[in-house]
Amino acid sequence: MPPTASPSKAAPFDYSKEKTRIDQLIGQWSEEKDHIKFRRESRKKEINVTEEQQKGTIPANGTFIARRIIDRNIRLEKPELVAYLEQTPRTVLFKSLSQPTVDTVPLADWFTLGVRYRGWAEAWHRTIDSTCLHGCGWIELRYDMEKPFNISLEYTPREYLIFPAKLRKSLQKCERVLRCYEYLPNELEDAVEAYGFNRQVVNSLCESQKEAKREDPIKVYKVFTKKDGVVYVSWYADQGKEDTWLKAPEPLTFGLPGADDKLQPVGFFPFVAYLYEFIEEEEFLQVKGRAAKDLADQDALSQLWTGVVNGTTMASEIQASYVNDPANPAGTENTVIKGGIISNKEVKHWQAAYPDPFILTVAQALSTENLQSAGKVDYAAQNRQDSRKTATEINSARDQSQRLSSVNIVPLATAVTEIYTYVWNIVQQQVQYSLANPDKALLDVPQHIDPAFWTDKFELSPAGDVEVIKRAEKMANLQQDMELFQGTPVYIDLLSKYLELRFPDEAARWVAKLQEVDPAVIVQQLMAIISQVPVNVFPPEQQQEIQTVMQNASAAIGIQSPASSVDDGRANQATGTPPPTAGESPLNPSTSPLKGTAD
Repeated sequence: MPPTASPSKAAPFDYSKEKTRIDQLIGQWSEEKDHIKFRRESRKKEINVTEEQQKGTIPANGTFIARRIIDRNIRLEKPELVAYLEQTPRTVLFKSLSQPTVDTVPLADWFTLGVRYRGWAEAWHRTIDSTCLHGCGWIELRYDMEKPFNISLEYTPREYLIFPAKLRKSLQKCERVLRCYEYLPNELEDAVEAYGFNRQVVNSLCESQKEAKREDPIKVYKVFTKKDGVVYVSWYADQGKEDTWLKAPEPLTFGLPGADDKLQPVGFFPFVAYLYEFIEEEEFLQVKGRAAKDLADQDALSQLWTGVVNGTTMASEIQASYVNDPANPAGTENTVIKGGIISNKEVKHWQAAYPDPFILTVAQALSTENLQSAGKVDYAAQNRQDSRKTATEINSARDQSQRLSSVNIVPLATAVTEIYTYVWNIVQQQVQYSLANPDKALLDVPQHIDPAFWTDKFELSPAGDVEVIKRAEKMANLQQDMELFQGTPVYIDLLSKYLELRFPDEAARWVAKLQEVDPAVIVQQLMAIISQVPVNVFPPEQQQEIQTVMQNASAAIGIQSPASSVDDGRANQATGTPPPTAGESPLNPSTSPLKGTAD
């Protein structure tokens, strides 16, 4: 991409007032940062048994069985969400608002090539994981000259996007949004030349880090401020001694030159929220993820399994005590049990009772209920350890799980539509500029796409709605109904369609093999029919020819030739077939090869 002129002059900002508001916003976020840390620790559920034994919170011969229910449910949810994004040849579909019936598939294919650059899915994977854990994840749209459309998507960690704690519905309502970064001192020093950071502020920040702390990162904030319909970007550091910007505010741009070759400013915050679910509370921070929903079940299951294991360990050990001695009522404690010796006191041996197996039933019921609450109804039904599962129950559970999954897809579809609508608007402007200024083109304009598309207005929708969800529904219906058509001419068509949906890369090769006719089967069917015809109806010279052909055909397909009964005029019978009884026709429908072989 060729270099362009600098943005228009930035609007004036009072640093002291801005600093006060920025510090207040950072202060609002301190409580949420603690919640984020707690949710991550709850998901990992990392307990050092040795340390806990030394503290006395776990018995010396005990352990702790961590049941990571939060992480399990996130892992169960992520595959279908990732498949919604990746298992489709197109990212979004385009519908022209001026010509709704026009074919826009070439445009969708070209757009997908531009947005699916190397590593494109990483940002989505991390955002999906963040949303499942916390309840809301954020993805950022960034200007990146190394990408095909000069745009890339970047995952924003939950604690690093700071906005008003009571924010509702849309980030675009904010006046100010902060994006926190952590840089090492040497990175900040390099940013003076690379990005125009204030050298005095950088030196002050780095001096605050003693030589022993040169490897500790320094927090700085990228401040997005909306003023007069334009978003300005500045850099701020709350450490150091200098009372000024790390980098002064300037308009946010995506590299689009205007009529005067000045970069066009942007009027929106380049962040899109992906909510875990749509609930009646509109505040972003009120949407809860799996950490909040599964924490109680996770703690309960961990305690139940820990109690069972530690109780079993204790019950497996032999305990002993001295019989009460009136002269020494306190007795002696912590005496090591030894074998093969004579004790001078009477010793009573005993064992603790083993844990009640019913505890495991309770744990299983709790785990099953948790899976059901997470929307994994089919998984819960399949993994319930009892003999009362029925096909009807399993099918009903599968149908309910599919309905719940479609509900979980809606927030992701909304985020995909919003972020790629922003991308398309920028790409469309880049194409328009490139067509008007071919000597300063921002990207290569494809020639196979209708030129009217570059000025038309479109409604975008996720391709996964059509190409993933509907395909999954078709596959489920085919699996359920295919047995009804087995043995009919339609069966091969249904099987071919299933292969196309389930294995699109290998389907063509496999369908071709399905449609091939096996000559051995045809020869065997013909031999079975001929064997039922009396040979003596043919002239003597043809009888020998028929027998020779039958023997050659049998040898070719590897079966034994049917026996011949030329003398009595009976039909040739296959080897091992009993002769027909009196009055029974050799072409009895019940034994005819045209009706199949009787069991």
